[in-house]
Amino acid sequence: MFKDLSISYKGLLNVVALLTCLVSVATFFDGVSRYFELFTHFKLVYFTMSLVCMVLFLAMRCHVQVFIMLFVAVIHFVSIAPWYYADENRIAAENQETIKVLHSNLLSSNQNYSLLAKLLDEESPTIVVLQEVNIRWLSQLATVLSSYKYTIEKPQRDNFGIAVFSRIPLDEANVISLGNLGVPSIEVTFSLQSESVKLIATHPVPPTSDIYYGARNEQLTRVAKHISLHTGPKLIIGDLNVSMWSSDYVKFEALSGLTNARKGWGVMPTWPTQLPFLMIPIDHILISEHFAVNHFKTGNDIGSDHLPLVIELSLVNDK
Repeated sequence: MFKDLSISYKGLLNVVALLTCLVSVATFFDGVSRYFELFTHFKLVYFTMSLVCMVLFLAMRCHVQVFIMLFVAVIHFVSIAPWYYADENRIAAENQETIKVLHSNLLSSNQNYSLLAKLLDEESPTIVVLQEVNIRWLSQLATVLSSYKYTIEKPQRDNFGIAVFSRIPLDEANVISLGNLGVPSIEVTFSLQSESVKLIATHPVPPTSDIYYGARNEQLTRVAKHISLHTGPKLIIGDLNVSMWSSDYVKFEALSGLTNARKGWGVMPTWPTQLPFLMIPIDHILISEHFAVNHFKTGNDIGSDHLPLVIELSLVNDK
């Protein structure tokens, strides 16, 4: 009986290993179809599964499978590891002013207002970027956000309301549309150490259909082109509904001329909080070369399906 049981476990392990190999291969073809792109988001999962399978095969003395899963693990390690180290050293100038930015996709149906209020109180960010904002959220947060004198709000009944709150003066603040579906983005400029900084907060639609897939990419392209016109310090912040391993994201980053601020700080998955093992990094803060990242992390769970992002930035020397 136990012998048969061990065979069934081995068979199940072979199935899991085969599926891990298949989805790993699919990640190389994400430009072919939006369906293939879905597989690119879960590289942390594939890496973990390949290691688990490798260890179990090693215990069973299945050497061929061990080497196959090692190869798969290395493939994903090559994609994951660079996010844990910085390839350039951006050092902030002495006595440089810093800003802390908090971004949060609230989840429009979420009613855990006190959790976000507590996070804002603990972090005390300079600038707050909120997405999936509606009138109810703005009403509930009115007190905790009262210290943010400079605001621009575009609440909506759908999942694409957006708002920016700042403790420092905003030289410009506009709601703009940078996509073919009319989804609002916010563009603000503010001064930091006499430098004019541009920030675009944007939230493209999720690629749940061919139309939405095209609309997401169109919005990313237009946002990237728009911010590339600004020659000074700049940021893009938002739930972009794409992970760093998608070829569409790679094109977006190259077109914007910015880099992902999480570089050197880790993958930092943000969604969905209900499935921790399957969480993927789709919320992003991209920065120009003018900035040094002093600290970057995910914030506490606020009851949304997204974790917040909290970043502290300062200008670098000689930029």
